Amino acid sequence: MSVRRHRGVTALELIIVVAVMGVILLIAMPSFMSMMANQRIKTTAESLRAGLQSARMEAIKRGRGVVFSMATLDSSWIVGCEIPISEDNDGDGLADCPAQIQFSASVVGGADSITITSDDGTLATFTPIGLVRQVNQDGSTPFTQINVTAPLVNVAGLRPMRVLLPAGGLSRICDPAVTDSGDTRKC
Repeated sequence: MSVRRHRGVTALELIIVVAVMGVILLIAMPSFMSMMANQRIKTTAESLRAGLQSARMEAIKRGRGVVFSMATLDSSWIVGCEIPISEDNDGDGLADCPAQIQFSASVVGGADSITITSDDGTLATFTPIGLVRQVNQDGSTPFTQINVTAPLVNVAGLRPMRVLLPAGGLSRICDPAVTDSGDTRKC
């Protein structure tokens, strides 16, 4: 009796493995796309919240009004002094209160599919004690919320986020879909 050794795989075995992998990929792909879109939404919301916190801290640190300005088309934002001072009165080699203190470009990796909208305008001005000024320098009212979503992505399970900015100046991120009053993610 001769013993026959198998070396490698047959074409049929290879076709079966490829077919099984294809089915698994088809099942997992929508879930993966939803996860990626939700991650881009969350990253954008966290970037906006970080910018708002930065503007508030700069206003307190500098003892001057600081403006947070966002661009709704590409989700970028700028933090700068309400009334810029280009002189260096404190001798540190930097302008005492520049028009642009901090800047964030649109979120990397899919910002074209992310949309941000606010309830009222694109500016919020923080006072030297960290509160949100009731009227911006241009006469507009500051926004109190920013909605972050991905309307161009057509997958199930998308979770839009909202960044809230109350008059006290402490911004937070919430989930508009959460309805349980005991859940801290509720808006």
